[in-house]
Amino acid sequence: MRAAGFESVRTWDLTPRVAQTWDLCATIARRPEVRALLAVSDGRTRRFAEAFPAMQRAYADGAMRCGMLVGHLS
Repeated sequence: MRAAGFESVRTWDLTPRVAQTWDLCATIARRPEVRALLAVSDGRTRRFAEAFPAMQRAYADGAMRCGMLVGHLS
């Protein structure tokens, strides 16, 4: 980013907070009423919900991380 002219570049590791999102999503997806809705949902929506455990594993294993970069142009 600095090579592109940005100054005051700051970074944050958001991984712990983002990982919690997938835990919550997986918990919600296991609710009976949500499972009933998913059963009649389109394939894209079902595949998204089915990916929650994989996302949880990826964050737990360190295979996936999330961060934020902020820089100011001079």
